[in-house]
Amino acid sequence: MRLYFNCWSPDRTLPDLKGVDVDDLGAARDHAIRAIQAVVATGNTERWRKWALRVSDDAGKDVFEMPFWFIASNLRPQPKSGLSRISSWVR
Repeated sequence: MRLYFNCWSPDRTLPDLKGVDVDDLGAARDHAIRAIQAVVATGNTERWRKWALRVSDDAGKDVFEMPFWFIASNLRPQPKSGLSRISSWVR
């Protein structure tokens, strides 16, 4: 399945225009973790605190969302079906 890993914050969205082919949600989660780790590794973790990856399918339906601070805190969330509200994660 092709999924799109869009970077999202309350002020801005950076869309993934190409997408990535993954075998299942576990592979999608692993890809999301690696992508966030690469961004967070550039430094200034505080800058990314309110950002998340919103993962969607070809139809534009949100599959799951992973906040950057989960990875910056070394947590490994499991993807959930549907989209949880980002406001519950942003401090």
